[in-house]
Amino acid sequence: IKKGEKVQTAGGLIGTIMEVGETDVVLRLEEGRARVLKSSIALVTGAKPANGTVEAKPDVKATV
Repeated sequence: IKKGEKVQTAGGLIGTIMEVGETDVVLRLEEGRARVLKSSIALVTGAKPANGTVEAKPDVKATV
């Protein structure tokens, strides 16, 4: 899990990682932001490269 990746949480939040902490991340949401535990990230849907296009990545399940 790294800054810039688009993720979905187990609770259904979809956002882009802005900050990465030891046990949590800050997601940029459509409106605002939220701090969530890394263990709640259900899948990584892609990253946004410098050219602005979205690059698909294989699904990654978080372990608890």
